[in-house]
Amino acid sequence: MKNYLLALKHSILALWIPFLLTAFLFLLLYVFFGFYLVDYEGLNTAFFTGKLSPGFPFRSLYFSGNIGISYFYSILYDWFPGVEWLSIFQYTCLFFCSLLINTLLYRRMPDSVPIPLRILFMLLIGFFVFADHAVHLLYTRVAYMVCGASLMGVIFIWHEGKAKDSKSLLFIYYAFFTVGLLIRLEAAMAVLALFTVFASAYFLNLKEVVKMLALPGVLVVFLFLYLIIDINLSSDREFYKQVEPDIEEQFIARENRIPLSYMKTHRDSVKYMAAADMMWSDPKEISVKYLRSLLRPEAFFLTDAKQWTRVWVSIKEIFILYWYLIILALFLSVNVIISIGKQKGFKRWVILAFGLSFWVLTVLQTYIDKLNERSFMPLLSLYILCCSFYLLERIPPYKKVYVVIIFLFLVFAGTNAFYLSKNAKQLAQARNELQEDLSKIKRLTHDKTLIINSTVFDYFFLSQSPFVTYNFSVYKRMYITDGYIIPFLPYYKGYLEQECSCDIYEFPSFWRYVLSLPRNEVVILSQVHRIEVVRSYLQTFYDITLPIQEERSIFIHNDAEKKDPNSVVLYYLE
Repeated sequence: MKNYLLALKHSILALWIPFLLTAFLFLLLYVFFGFYLVDYEGLNTAFFTGKLSPGFPFRSLYFSGNIGISYFYSILYDWFPGVEWLSIFQYTCLFFCSLLINTLLYRRMPDSVPIPLRILFMLLIGFFVFADHAVHLLYTRVAYMVCGASLMGVIFIWHEGKAKDSKSLLFIYYAFFTVGLLIRLEAAMAVLALFTVFASAYFLNLKEVVKMLALPGVLVVFLFLYLIIDINLSSDREFYKQVEPDIEEQFIARENRIPLSYMKTHRDSVKYMAAADMMWSDPKEISVKYLRSLLRPEAFFLTDAKQWTRVWVSIKEIFILYWYLIILALFLSVNVIISIGKQKGFKRWVILAFGLSFWVLTVLQTYIDKLNERSFMPLLSLYILCCSFYLLERIPPYKKVYVVIIFLFLVFAGTNAFYLSKNAKQLAQARNELQEDLSKIKRLTHDKTLIINSTVFDYFFLSQSPFVTYNFSVYKRMYITDGYIIPFLPYYKGYLEQECSCDIYEFPSFWRYVLSLPRNEVVILSQVHRIEVVRSYLQTFYDITLPIQEERSIFIHNDAEKKDPNSVVLYYLE
């Protein structure tokens, strides 16, 4: 009876301590740091709400990830328009990821470790793994965390020998992984690669690893092949599919294009500048074939010296930015490699591969694509988590190395808190400034048709906070006419064509519609450089003059006299 009560007590603690700890952690993060939309998450939210296409709900199944999920977002926003579903869904995912990992940490630590020490370690890991991603809300980070937490759950079900008895729980984990996969395929691929090496080192049994990770692997391969086939079978009227995965990466991430000096005529130079500035709103002129003609021939895989220079610069920059976490990850990597001990053959090599896995994946990702915070930070935090789980079972409590690890986590947690607090203050200040500028814009564009492009998105989409619904009702209409591939996205393309009764693939047709509106109703917000490229392009290729007048009093960055090309200016049609 006594043993039964003791077991019941441990079970209750194993459920409630992780839950209360996770809730406390998220409350702490929100109160002391705040939550922010970063990069293009605000744009995603605005699209899914349907606020950018009133009366024409967004129903895209293929838009910067969120494959299929965006459809359900749109349905929910239709049914309950006053609720900010994307933030709720993503923070719910992050909460359950944190809860699952805290539960696993609590259960995996030896019974001899006192509960206060377990809670301390769980708080430290939770802070490293989730703090940055909760503060910087972006679907890519969420995808990494969802995929990582679900695969960690699968691994430990297998480790406990309960795969046959816990089929329903395995199904939930696999389903959760699928959600992360649909949110962002690239994140799922990176996480699957990391956890395959981790599981191989943890089990030292390749057959078991194949069994537990076969289904996630099949799902990743299936979705990857589906997208490749879908892209290759897409028609000329699906321009966005043909440039999004490949050409965009070459232009932006790899900077792999010929210089402007290669152009011989004014017409060629104008066209090149439009393409280089990602003004891809005219697929008949700036076609897939033309964009590919601007790309340099690439050297054989991993042999391009220029790309290796870019890799070195990118990695150096982000390592300097997160030096304190890099030191911790290096320390853990060294301890993983030391744990090889007398292991020989396959076991020796697979543990070594795990110790080096994060560093190799980071270099490969940087070479193939690019390195940025939204992919580097979640992969780093998952690697630290994997190392912690691996070493917990191989370092007896209260040994010197164990104490050193706890001490390092405490030191770096304090450092992380300092830098995260500093960054959160910068985010808060930036958001306040964006909101002030947006208020100024709203006063001057009230009940007018506002034309915007990708150079001013932040004012409208990153000035917003998570859980707050978008409201563009102050404008008579707001159109994105030049924003990379946005005018060609399904549903938004249909909305624009409904508005102008024209063909969006005929680039000048929408501008002719804009020019047909009453002049006192139309305002354009753009960086100076971008509007000059648009004007030059319209004049050179279609003999259309864009008659605009600057509103000097509202240069957003207050540099009207300097004529900075990056200044954001409001223009009226003359």
